[in-house]
Amino acid sequence: MDISKIIFSLLVLTTFFACDNSKKLAEYNDIADVATLHGNPNSNIVIVNTQGGPVTTLMDAELKQIMQMSQTTDVLYANVHQVQTKDPSSFNSDITFDAAKTHDIESVKMLQRVVDYFKKEKNKTVYVLGISFGAFMTQELIATAGIDVADKY
Repeated sequence: MDISKIIFSLLVLTTFFACDNSKKLAEYNDIADVATLHGNPNSNIVIVNTQGGPVTTLMDAELKQIMQMSQTTDVLYANVHQVQTKDPSSFNSDITFDAAKTHDIESVKMLQRVVDYFKKEKNKTVYVLGISFGAFMTQELIATAGIDVADKY
């Protein structure tokens, strides 16, 4: 078999599997408005990421780097939005302390919605990964929903 046939075969397989994952990820549309999903949609393990910041963009590229460094292939990653990543205009340098607290509460509700969805509705093992500011979000999740809301942190 010549090299061009091998390359063509790999491209076809890659396209097939990429499309297959996209269709499987579509089954999780119930949370598509508050999280992006990456990795293996068939996995029984879900790592729910609540990112650092607060910044106004969802850091999917950084999450993908973490995924690559972990070299774990049998995991589904959920990258959860925070208020300011859903509506960047709501977060500016003039934000008041009360507005910041309100944003935090709403962001924790989004995080809990994703955790509950996978743990309660989909019966998955759920680990919450909170990086920097996300660690504070994770602590608030535990404080409001209890330590058992996820399997590990």
